[in-house]
Amino acid sequence: MLLPANASLIKIGCVNMDFKAGDLVKLKPDSWWYKRSASFRKLVDSGLIMVTDGLPGSDKFFYGFVCGLDGEIHLWSNDQFDLVSRASE
Repeated sequence: MLLPANASLIKIGCVNMDFKAGDLVKLKPDSWWYKRSASFRKLVDSGLIMVTDGLPGSDKFFYGFVCGLDGEIHLWSNDQFDLVSRASE
């Protein structure tokens, strides 16, 4: 499909949230991981996630740590999280 140069692509049925370093996010209560993993739920229920970096070459994943825990950085999927607060610029 050819699109004019100024056209934008819209992903249907998928949220493409571009989290940036410093953003605070929280797990969506209806996310797949939240529903199926008690240990995962316990991990993320303990606090917000601070985004530390994106995954190079991907607009779906980001790195971040759970605030208030040991600071261990994990790889997360954008579609499982809601933005709570943007980092100040």
